This record gives sequence, structure tokens and C-alpha cells, in this order.
Amino acid sequence: MYSGKIFIGALLLLLISFTANAQQRSIGMIAGQVLDSAGSKVVEGATVRLQFVSDTGRLATLQTDRFGNFLFKELSFGVYRIEITATSFQSRRIDSIHIRDERADFNLGDIFLGRKITDVAEVVIYAE
Repeated sequence: MYSGKIFIGALLLLLISFTANAQQRSIGMIAGQVLDSAGSKVVEGATVRLQFVSDTGRLATLQTDRFGNFLFKELSFGVYRIEITATSFQSRRIDSIHIRDERADFNLGDIFLGRKITDVAEVVIYAE
């Protein structure tokens, strides 16, 4: 009877350990740095929107820091997309970031945004 309790206790401890380990692995991150493609200067304050592809209602948004960096932490397994927008820059979208057991941490490295060129057809200046 005593050895049966030890066996059940050991089995329970193993199960708890396995569950805790599985929960730790279900956490991922996506990071990167946003730069101006014209001069490789950082783009501070760019908006980075993260979307969970299978649940379009799950969104997270943040802004790049003064070094152009962003970091989304504690992401569950699944496929994500990010969209980066900034004033005077073309937006950039990155699809199919798949956080999974084999690869949970994604550092996207340098992400370059091109300048948005706006043509002005006519400028009228009035003076009195």
C-alpha cells in the first residue's frame, strides 16, 4: 500500500513538472528594429501592430522606442503578422511569423521603411 502511494506521488510530480515545462514553451516573442531605408537612421515612434492570424480580433499595438526597437513578449503559439506604419514612410507588412515549439523567439532584425513621396501638383501662394 505504501509503495502504491509513492508511485502515485511520483507520477503526479512528473505530470506537474511536464505541464509546467509545456506552459513555459508556449511563450514566444517577436522583436525588431525599424530603420529609414534612405540613411539607416532609426524610426522612433513608428506604430507596430501585431495580429494573430487565426483570430483577427486579437491585436496588440506599440510604438518603437528612441532606438527604433520594438518587442512583443509572452505570445502564445500560432501564426502572426505585423504591420509597421510611420508618418512620411511607406507601411510595411510581414506575414507568416509562426511561433511554435521549435522556434518561439523571432528577432526580425533591421526592418527598413522607404520614404513616402508625395507629389504636389500645384502650390498657390497668396500675398496681400
